[in-house]
Amino acid sequence: MLVLLEVRVAGLVEVAEVVVGEVDEFVVRAAVGTGRLQCPGGDMTETQSLEPEEWEFWDTWMRAQRLLTRELERGLQRDCGISKAEFSVLVTLWRASGREMRVGELSESLDWDKSRVSHQLTRMENRGFVKRTQYGADGRRAGIGLTTEGRRAAQSAMLVHGGNIRRHFLDSLAPEQASVIRAWSEQAVDRLEPHRSKAASDGASQ
Repeated sequence: MLVLLEVRVAGLVEVAEVVVGEVDEFVVRAAVGTGRLQCPGGDMTETQSLEPEEWEFWDTWMRAQRLLTRELERGLQRDCGISKAEFSVLVTLWRASGREMRVGELSESLDWDKSRVSHQLTRMENRGFVKRTQYGADGRRAGIGLTTEGRRAAQSAMLVHGGNIRRHFLDSLAPEQASVIRAWSEQAVDRLEPHRSKAASDGASQ
């Protein structure tokens, strides 16, 4: 979806295109250097626009991510008959102790809201991949575990998906490139994840 914002710089008004993505991301494109950006209904915020070559770098990186993700998801569907969401659940449960988790723990591990997890588990339960398990003395059905079919699907999918990751991503990287990407990724996680955790904590306390 494309919406328009106003960018006010030195008394002039420029129109900025805002692309709103599937994960609530947006990219502002404005032919300005440094200015103040006002979103509809929001406060004026200091912002510094990117140089053209920086926009080109960003767009290329984002496009590469989208293409790689699409190819890997197609591989899962084509070769394993499962979606990326199903793969995420299968692998998370596979790596868990006893191949089962509390539903809340699964939700937290996947960084999904509970409604999404609930709907996904219902679909996977219908396919025979997962089963409800009992936790606690009261016997509440609050857990989820892999069935025999789920364990088989997880093992097969990890093998296939790993091969596709190697073919489409790792094999194209020189060791130096892989080292740089890994270092940057670890820095990004360390820098951004605490803010996400704090935001989730603040939201829960309101």
